[in-house]
Amino acid sequence: KVYGHGWLIMDGGKMSKSKGNVVDPYMLAERYGVDAFRYFLLSEMSPGNDANFTEEAFVARYNSDLANDLGNLCNRSINMTRRYCDSVISGAEAYDDEASRALRATMDQAVTLFSKYMDDNMVSDALAALNAQVSACNAYIEQQQPWQLAKDEASAPRLRCVLRHLLECCAQTGYLIGCVLPDASARILDQLNAGDLFRSLTPAALEWGILPAGHRINEPAPVFPRILSDEEKAKLAEKAARAAKKQG
Repeated sequence: KVYGHGWLIMDGGKMSKSKGNVVDPYMLAERYGVDAFRYFLLSEMSPGNDANFTEEAFVARYNSDLANDLGNLCNRSINMTRRYCDSVISGAEAYDDEASRALRATMDQAVTLFSKYMDDNMVSDALAALNAQVSACNAYIEQQQPWQLAKDEASAPRLRCVLRHLLECCAQTGYLIGCVLPDASARILDQLNAGDLFRSLTPAALEWGILPAGHRINEPAPVFPRILSDEEKAKLAEKAARAAKKQG
């Protein structure tokens, strides 16, 4: 099949050399990475419609969806598992609650919607389904507060349940997003030590429980470092200078 997308426009009009508003994709890919650039284009462009492009919108989308949401979710989940569970995923605990059951249900729904939208060439909707699941996971973290559960030995079964749910969602989401972010997907699955677990699977074959009991994860590393504005960079440099002066 051949799928024709819409136009990329700037300020309501098509890009043209005569207007001087042409964007160099190679420059953006070199500055921000091919994965990030591809993600923005596929997120913003719905079937049959044009998409507006500005570098400011690109940075905002990257920081919101990838750095703040998905990247933060994976990094926090892996870090907490290493800190509180010695990097090992538990088996199915006796503990379960309504929030955890709801997270399993929304993950299954996200997989179904993602597959349907991708089959229909609605890539932006497929990515939105994954983003909704990432938001659900981040809300689950704030509700369950693993850092508080870790302070009470009696809450250990609940803590293991929470972290297992988070890592399973990170693994399935990281695998699915690979069709748009292949490099980032590989890094997420590598940190989860889960690349081989997904190698023979297809989205249609995904079901809860890909990560087995006793599975050991690897060390975390930021997959989507936040893109800082010039103002933010200046503030960080000023802060570092003050700290260095104080130490000196």
